[in-house]
Amino acid sequence: MLGLLFVVAHAISYRGASLPHHRRCHVPAVFGRRYHVPAMCAAPNMIAEISVLPTPAGTAANEVEHIEAAIAAIADSGLTHSVHALGTTIEGSPDEVWATARAAFNACLASGADTEMMMLKLYQGGKTIGTLESSGQAVADAHSTKNADVAPLVATPPSSTEPRLLHEGSVALPPLIEMPGYPLPLEAIVKPPDADTLWQWQESKGMADADSSWASVWPAAASLAAHIAADPALVRGRAVVELGAGLGVAGLVAARAGASTVTLVDKEPLALHCALSTAAVCGLPTGQVPTDDDLCVAASNGAPPDTGVVSASMADWGELAAELSVDLVLAAEVLYDPQEAVPLARCAAKLLKRKHGVLLLADPAGGRAAGCRTAATEALRELGARVSEVPLDGVQRDGDKKRPPAMEGLVLLRAEF
Repeated sequence: MLGLLFVVAHAISYRGASLPHHRRCHVPAVFGRRYHVPAMCAAPNMIAEISVLPTPAGTAANEVEHIEAAIAAIADSGLTHSVHALGTTIEGSPDEVWATARAAFNACLASGADTEMMMLKLYQGGKTIGTLESSGQAVADAHSTKNADVAPLVATPPSSTEPRLLHEGSVALPPLIEMPGYPLPLEAIVKPPDADTLWQWQESKGMADADSSWASVWPAAASLAAHIAADPALVRGRAVVELGAGLGVAGLVAARAGASTVTLVDKEPLALHCALSTAAVCGLPTGQVPTDDDLCVAASNGAPPDTGVVSASMADWGELAAELSVDLVLAAEVLYDPQEAVPLARCAAKLLKRKHGVLLLADPAGGRAAGCRTAATEALRELGARVSEVPLDGVQRDGDKKRPPAMEGLVLLRAEF
């Protein structure tokens, strides 16, 4: 039977003292206690990674002299060994390894160190350094191959850029069209023809105060979606929420890129109706808003990340945050009301803190409201996030009738909890 033992042993000594002797198949004393592991005694091979931390590390003539003394003692043992940046690895029988560790410890002190701490990582079993390194390299290669598979999403140019009328308008629904999603990796987007058409329908139904801005795919939303498409690893396998989603293009591209779940949140029910219609047109599965329990079950089942479900919630941000924790929060052009900057930051913190997640917020560089992004940034930092800002490449979309004008520049705010 092979035995695998990883131990970090801290042995602290002052000059003039020596590392205590240990009987065979005992690990070193850790905080005054010894641990006997008789099941390991039959194993023929031991591997140790040894690090010494002397004070001082060396002398004026050689600043690492005391460390080099320990390495020289290891080399004198004749055991197979290799020196690397954070320590030295040795291989031999348990008696040989313990004797060499003791010799290295004593040599470090004998060279003039005032105090010393030694750290050991131990393996005992039938494998050698070579076989363990080969196994580790195999895992690294597999991981690299897996990451290499996360290629950018490529959008296919449509055969026609003309929108297709889906619905002329009724008591319940405004006029709706299906327009090509290109250059985003979405086959089509379901939406009103434009914000003016939506407002006219809202006014005719006595909803003149309703918000019609969601009828357009705004530049920051399209650019955030394109940013995700270019780097699917940002979302792959993660639980995602898009706040102030509107038509939900960023969240829908995240679902296409391999997010485990995507929840679109907005106060406008018709915007969410269009977003879920787009998901259906694009072949993305839809379902109920997942709870924390649902996410835990999905993770334990190892569900493939490319089968994530898109859901929608017409919810107050704070109410949603009390019920769900996620890995990633997306938002685009949501900072247009100074009074909402701090609540947005608090919502993101509640959603993300339990999983140490990330907020990605796309915004016009100049901001839609003076001081809004600054207030959100300050609030995020007060809530414990590390906040940074970088320029975000803009995306121009064709097909929007009366499309909102492109801003002078866009930024991507990233907050890590």
